Amino acid sequence: MRNRPKGVVAQRSHFLEGCKHIVSVVGAACDSPPDILGVDPARGTTGLCLRTTKDKIILKKITPKFKGFSKVIDVEKGVRKILNNYNPLIAIEGYAMNARFGRELAGELGGVLRRLFFFKKRPMLVVAPLSLKAWVKAKSKDQVMMEILDRYGLKIPSNDIADAFVLQEIAHKAVLLSKQVVKDKVSADDVRLYLKDGGYKKGELKSLYRYQEGSLYRLILAQGTWIEFYNRNSPEEDYEKEKENKSSKA
Repeated sequence: MRNRPKGVVAQRSHFLEGCKHIVSVVGAACDSPPDILGVDPARGTTGLCLRTTKDKIILKKITPKFKGFSKVIDVEKGVRKILNNYNPLIAIEGYAMNARFGRELAGELGGVLRRLFFFKKRPMLVVAPLSLKAWVKAKSKDQVMMEILDRYGLKIPSNDIADAFVLQEIAHKAVLLSKQVVKDKVSADDVRLYLKDGGYKKGELKSLYRYQEGSLYRLILAQGTWIEFYNRNSPEEDYEKEKENKSSKA
C-alpha cells in the first residue's frame, strides 16, 4: 500500500484523487453502484455477502470439508463461482496484525484470494478488522449480528456472514461518497467544509453518522488511488498475449 501523503492540504488532494479513481473503476452513474462482494476470509468458515446493483442481498458461507491446504483451495473455488456470475467490487477484511496465532494460515488464504481477484481483474478495498465493529458500534464481535438486525432489519445466521455484510456496507457507502464528491466537483480547499457541513448527505448517505464519514475518509485516502491496480492486465493475460504475438510472427 502506498504511503499516506503528509500535510493536510496534500491529504485532501489525495482524497479527491482517490474518489476519482474509485468512480473511474466502478462507473460514473451516481445512482448505480456496482455489485459489491464482502469477504470475511477464514479457513474454518468464510463469510460472503453479495450486494447486487438492484440492492439484493445474497448471504453465503463456505465451510471446507477438507483438511490442510485443501481448505484454502475449497474457499477459492467457492469465491470463484461467484466471480464467474458477477463482476463485483471486492471488500475484504484485512489481516489482524496483532493476532498471536494463525497469522501464517490467514496469510495463505488471503494471498490465494488476492491472487484470484487480481487475475479476475476485480478492484478491491481492504477494510481493517477494527473498522467492522466500529461501523455498527458493536462492543464485541458477537454483538455485530444484533446491531445489523436493529439497524437494517436483517437477520444474519453467523458472525462470519455478519462481518461480510458490514464489509460490503462500508464499500457501498465508500462508492456512494466517492461518486457524490466527484459529482459535486468538490475542490481540495472545500473538502473539510464539505464533509463537516454534510454536503454529501444525499440519497442513501443521509443517514451516515459522523464517525462513519471519518472511517470512509480514511479508507478512500489510504486506498482510493491504487484501487485501479486490480483492473490492469494480469501477468497471465500478458503471458497469453505474448504467446499469441510469437505465434503470429512464426
